[in-house]
Amino acid sequence: MDSRFHNYKGTFSIILLACVDANYKFVLVDIGAEGHNSDGGVFKNSIFGQSLEKGTLDLPCPVEIPAQQRCCLSFLLGMKLFPLKAI
Repeated sequence: MDSRFHNYKGTFSIILLACVDANYKFVLVDIGAEGHNSDGGVFKNSIFGQSLEKGTLDLPCPVEIPAQQRCCLSFLLGMKLFPLKAI
């Protein structure tokens, strides 16, 4: 097997990044990064990560919650290996 696909534990690994919407529908999938790379590095160098950083990602606009006079913003949940940033 190609050593690029072995993670730090020495096992075979391919990195998968994905985003789902509130209805659990996949809206973005990035599959196939080599397992020896860090997850955070793969995210940072992905088209999704770069678009999010530049502010060019087509995120939904805030939506007003009926009868509450508040807006519901879009947000992303991630594991602690990704940097915490306000966009």
